[in-house]
Amino acid sequence: MKDLQAPESVELDLIMDKPEVLQVFMDFHQLYSVIKNLCLNAIQALREGGKLSVHAFPSNDDRTINIRISDNGPGILESSRNKIFNLFYSTKITGTGLGLSISKSIIEAHDGTLGLEETSERGTSFILQLPSSIKTKK
Repeated sequence: MKDLQAPESVELDLIMDKPEVLQVFMDFHQLYSVIKNLCLNAIQALREGGKLSVHAFPSNDDRTINIRISDNGPGILESSRNKIFNLFYSTKITGTGLGLSISKSIIEAHDGTLGLEETSERGTSFILQLPSSIKTKK
């Protein structure tokens, strides 16, 4: 993700468990736009610097591909947590409130889920789950 333009004060960490099974059936550009949006949101939250982690891993049965995007920023305010996926909701002065809503719609259109996994004053994690395109043995 060279086009993220993360400041030098942000450490980027990419982890891929079992990369040979990390395959989903969807347009690369759509998946990339979702991941990029989540990463940009994390970078914006890391105003003073910090760590952004993208961890891709299969479920235990290899039927679902998970992508966790985490930061160690200040977290999401409790008053905003139930609204962040709402269309046109933004806490940013110049935000349109489209990024998370559109990202969630893209993932759901591919039979997946996108959700806020965890948030606190120590950081935020979003989890994206999509069906694997690899047929598993039963």
